[in-house]
Amino acid sequence: MQKNIFKIALMSLMIVCGANAANAQMGQMPTPTQRADQMKEVVKLSDDQYKKIVTVYKEQDEQFKKLMSDGGQPSHEEFGKIFQEQDKKLKEILTDEQYKKWQEHMQSMFGGMGQ
Repeated sequence: MQKNIFKIALMSLMIVCGANAANAQMGQMPTPTQRADQMKEVVKLSDDQYKKIVTVYKEQDEQFKKLMSDGGQPSHEEFGKIFQEQDKKLKEILTDEQYKKWQEHMQSMFGGMGQ
């Protein structure tokens, strides 16, 4: 279980850090809206779900900014905690079928990373 959460965290971090090619060219991370757009395309979010997902990603970005602004090098545990919170919120917003589809999409994008 812990290993799976770490894999999901690693995959999510990679998305946060550069899955959007246009932003990567400009040296920027995808915005919460861009990340939610990707999820909407993959799992067919309703408008209400979309708004909630954008909020989750905005909260996550704020947590990352705070973590990075505190100085020093954040630990894997600190990153893992943020991703565990995100995963819990995603499970509450998405249907079981959507959540499964999103996890499969993440696996297909990043394969067996962390194994």
